[in-house]
Amino acid sequence: MKTKVAPNIKYETESVSSSSADGIDELKTTFFSSIKFLLIILISLLILISVVLLSVIWISSFSSAVGEMSSKVRRQEFEKIVSFTQRILNDVMLVTESVKSQLYSDFDFDTMIEKHMFKAMRVAQKYLPSVTQGVNIGDPFGAFYGLAHFGDEITFYNITPGKDQYYYNCRNFYTSDYCNRSSEPDIVYPPFTSNFVAESASVNPGNPVFTVSYVDPTLPNFVFLTAVSSFKQGNIKSGASFSYFFGYDMTVASISEFLVEITKEVSGSSSFIIEKKTDFIIASDHPEVAVATVDSQGNVQRKTANDFGGDVTKIGNIVYGAFKSFDELTCNTESVLSDVSNVISVYRLCTEEGLEWVLVFSVPHWNYIGSMVIAIICAILGSILIVSIAKTSCGQIGKFENEMVTIHFNATNDQNQHEMKGLQLCHVLLSKLNGYKERKLRKHQLLEKYKESSLIERFNFRIVANSQYNLCGNLGTKQVMTFSILGSTPFNLQSMIETAKELDVPILISDDLNEKVDNLFQTRYVDTKEMVIDQYYTSPVSDSNLFSMRRVYELGESSQIAQDEWM
Repeated sequence: MKTKVAPNIKYETESVSSSSADGIDELKTTFFSSIKFLLIILISLLILISVVLLSVIWISSFSSAVGEMSSKVRRQEFEKIVSFTQRILNDVMLVTESVKSQLYSDFDFDTMIEKHMFKAMRVAQKYLPSVTQGVNIGDPFGAFYGLAHFGDEITFYNITPGKDQYYYNCRNFYTSDYCNRSSEPDIVYPPFTSNFVAESASVNPGNPVFTVSYVDPTLPNFVFLTAVSSFKQGNIKSGASFSYFFGYDMTVASISEFLVEITKEVSGSSSFIIEKKTDFIIASDHPEVAVATVDSQGNVQRKTANDFGGDVTKIGNIVYGAFKSFDELTCNTESVLSDVSNVISVYRLCTEEGLEWVLVFSVPHWNYIGSMVIAIICAILGSILIVSIAKTSCGQIGKFENEMVTIHFNATNDQNQHEMKGLQLCHVLLSKLNGYKERKLRKHQLLEKYKESSLIERFNFRIVANSQYNLCGNLGTKQVMTFSILGSTPFNLQSMIETAKELDVPILISDDLNEKVDNLFQTRYVDTKEMVIDQYYTSPVSDSNLFSMRRVYELGESSQIAQDEWM
């Protein structure tokens, strides 16, 4: 018997007959005890069981897919954080070494600093505007000169140990070729109290290093991180290991802003960065919370995960509880933690320049459950639609295999015009499923609650139809027999489904169905596929004699027939 097959469903029906008893017309039975009522209940239960079974199949398929997708999304978002941070640090180091290379030959550190620092600041501002805080040149004993952001102004500063700090506003910085400033300082601060940058440079003379983050009490709103590279050439004074250094001051604000962007994309997530050497919070997705404060006596208080508050403290306690020391983490490798509420990605970032940060990204389990709930709703409603439509079109629901559900025609008994009924079913089924998706699912409150509107965009239906000869009948033992359809149909349908997804074709039909369309539907040739011949009934092997090349076509709208004529 030749069957018409189209994917997507699981449903079985049984015919039930009844007869009335003779000679009991005088007995008045109520409707609720009548055979008609029992038949309605029986058929309804069969449909309900079919929907439940089909939904379970769909849900099991969705659950693994949603779980994998959720893990993949979390990894991708975390990889964005890691990649962004690494790129920022690499770019900063590139600028640092590039400027340093220009200062090797014939550079007069007594007379040329302001001019060269102005040019370096212009380059840094052009290519790293959101990261650059300032650039400077200094000596081993705490004196340094440079340009930096202060509010909306870019200023040139002169800092000498034991003396007040002088800051000069560079007027028209972006249009001038030099720092157009007055001879008198615009801002004067008390003496700078830290020689931390020079001390960091002396750790690895002649090579680039990153300092740990630091705060000066006179500038409590700024948390600095400096890429510094020193010179071993020239006059190295007694007690020093280098002559001068070039420093690139970067801010943590840009990293915090990026963390905010990432966590906005993943509902309920939280992210922050810990400095491994000090345990201080470097950046977080809560930039409104200061990472350093200064009391009235000028004492600097840096915040750690323990006293930061909110999700940072909550997640931080879980991370610290999982490791005795961050040394347990392998450099530049992600570790994944999980508790009752969250899935937490932890990454120990290590650079050749001595920087070590611990990046943390946490996503609550319910974020994924939201996707699961939506998938379950789609599965159940899709099942109801498919079972109902298949029943009205006299189609028989087949097995669920390879994420496809098949509907068979002309399998259990001869059906007139079964090819046309199958083709019409393709249109009706796709229209109903897509219609419900757009009218109901897209506007469902769960999508808004869990911010999963993108899930609907990825939720698509593909239908393929093929007509071929199969073995149809009851298969099993005398005690248990099941109606089965044996043939190469599953392999051929799977091959057609892959083509439909690849070419973004809603409905794809085989060449023999295209020949029987007879201008009743619009069709378009899209590809030629290798399919297994009809007479082969087991899994295909590598034998060219078992395959034949067949054309496949996109099925368009009905060109002449009323929508339900063949139904």
